[in-house]
Amino acid sequence: MNKSYTDEVTGLPSFDTFSETVEADIKAHFSDTHFVYVSTDISNFKYINRIYGYQKANELLESLSKLMYDSDYGCRCACRTHSDHFIAFFSYEDSHAFEEYIERIDKSFSRKNARKFPSITLHLNNGLYFLNNPNESISLSFDKANVARRQSKGNYTVTSVHYADEMFGRGESDARVIATFDNALKNDNIAVLLQPKVDISSGELVGAEALSRLYDENGNLMYPDNFIPVLENSGKVVELDKYVLDVVCKTIKEWISKGYKVPPISVNLSRMHFYEKDMAQEIFRRFAKYKIPIEYIELELTESLFFADHEMIISEISKLRDYGFKISMDDFGVGYSTLNTLGTLPVDIIKFDKGFVRSSMGNDASFQIFKSLISVFNNINYEVICEGVETREQEKLIFECGCDTVQGFLYDRPIKIDVFEHKYLSDKNNKREGCCI
Repeated sequence: MNKSYTDEVTGLPSFDTFSETVEADIKAHFSDTHFVYVSTDISNFKYINRIYGYQKANELLESLSKLMYDSDYGCRCACRTHSDHFIAFFSYEDSHAFEEYIERIDKSFSRKNARKFPSITLHLNNGLYFLNNPNESISLSFDKANVARRQSKGNYTVTSVHYADEMFGRGESDARVIATFDNALKNDNIAVLLQPKVDISSGELVGAEALSRLYDENGNLMYPDNFIPVLENSGKVVELDKYVLDVVCKTIKEWISKGYKVPPISVNLSRMHFYEKDMAQEIFRRFAKYKIPIEYIELELTESLFFADHEMIISEISKLRDYGFKISMDDFGVGYSTLNTLGTLPVDIIKFDKGFVRSSMGNDASFQIFKSLISVFNNINYEVICEGVETREQEKLIFECGCDTVQGFLYDRPIKIDVFEHKYLSDKNNKREGCCI
C-alpha cells in the first residue's frame, strides 16, 4: 500500500494519490491479476458522532482502517473520501473467497466495537465492483462501487452487494425521490392523510392513523413503498416524521377549537429517530408547543424496532411513555416478536400486520393461533388493533376472536384531512352501523 499518508485520522493517502496508484497498478498488472473496488461506510455513523463524540468516532474510523485496509489480503491501496466513506482497491484470486473475507471483516469489526458503542448496532455497508475493463475511468469504477454500497444500506442481513448495471438507474431514481421530498418539505407540499380506526360493534370512529404521500414533478402520486425506503436509507425519514407530527398536532388543536370530539391519532416514528441525542425529549418538546392534551397522540413503532439496539431504544421508548404518549407496536406478526419478551416491552397497543391477519384466516390452525394471541393480549391489558381489513367476513372473524378495533379499506382508505373532518367529525350522523352484534 502507498505510504504517502495524508489523512490525519486514518493515515491513508488522499483520493488523488489513491487514483494515481490504482491507475498505475491496472496498467501494469491487469492482464495477470483480478481486481475489485470496495466502497464502505459505517451504518449510523452520524449518530456515533452525536452520542459518543468526535474523538470516539475518529477512533472507530482508525480501527476500521487498520482492520480492513492494513491487512495482507490483497489490499493494494485505500483512502477515506470523506466522513466514514472509504474506497479500497484489492486484488483477488477467487471472488467467493473474497466475499467471505469481507464478511469476516464485518463480523470482526462489529464484535470488536460492540462494547465500546453499546447504544449503536455497528455494521459495514459494502459495495463491490469487480473490474472487467482496464480502460474504464477510476471515477466511473468508484461510482459503481458506491452505487452498490448504497444498495446495501438498511439491510443488516447483507454484508456486501455486487454492482450490476441496472443499479445505476435505481440510483438516479433514488436521487429524484430525495429531490422531490426536499422540494415538497421546503414548499409545505407533503400530503398528510388520515385512515380511520373503527369499533366493530358500534361502528364508531375510535382513532386514526396519519400517513404521508408525495407528488412528483408531474403531479403524480407517489406511494410510501416507493419513497419511504429511500428516505430511510438517506436518514431524511426523520424530517418526514416530524413534519407529519406537526401537521397532526396543528389539526388536533384546530379541531378542539371547533368543539369536535377528537379521536386519538397515531403518528409513525422511524428507527432513525432513536439515534438522535435526547430523542424522547425532542419529540415531547415538539409536541408540547401545540398545548394539546397528550392523549390525542399515539406513537406507532414497527415491531422490528423493539428488537434492535434493545437497551438504548427501549430506554427511549420508556421515556416517551413516561411523558404520557401511548406506544403502539405496528406490524406485529412480521416475524420478530417472541411472546416471552412481549410482556416486558413498554407497549400499550399491539397492531396486527395486515399480512398476518389475512394469512390467519387461511386455515383452522392459523385461525386458532390468531385467536389465542388476541386473548393473551387482552388478558394482559394490551389494546389490540387489526389492520388491512377488507371484507365483512374478515371483520366477523376478527370480532369473534375478541378484537374490537379495526382499520382497513372496508371502512375507508387514507383520506385528506379536510375530507376526514367533514366525514367523521362535523357530520354527527355519518356513523356506520356495527355489523357483528
